[in-house]
Amino acid sequence: MARQPAANYNKISVETNVLKNHEMTRIVSEPGRWSPRKRRNYNLQDAVSRHSIQVFPKSWSAILLTFDNAGTWNIISDMRERAYQRQELYVSVFSPRKSLEEEYNIPDNAQP
Repeated sequence: MARQPAANYNKISVETNVLKNHEMTRIVSEPGRWSPRKRRNYNLQDAVSRHSIQVFPKSWSAILLTFDNAGTWNIISDMRERAYQRQELYVSVFSPRKSLEEEYNIPDNAQP
């Protein structure tokens, strides 16, 4: 998942993204704008997992998320000067298995 909101490209401060109670792996962080050919720069071998990832001004970062069960997680954008505009991205992982051991299953009337 490449993280670079178009409206924030001209920002001048570091944006911190936090994944609560789980880890994410930054596989690349580069200046400029993301494009499909940048995928060849991804570090899929020995990247370090973290709970927060920084995106620097006029840059982008790609993260790898690995979930061990079905459920919903949210990635929170934390910029102190815009704390009132808290941006969140929800990631849902569905399982065809009916189980209350994990999260509640998606409602029958929901559209994936």
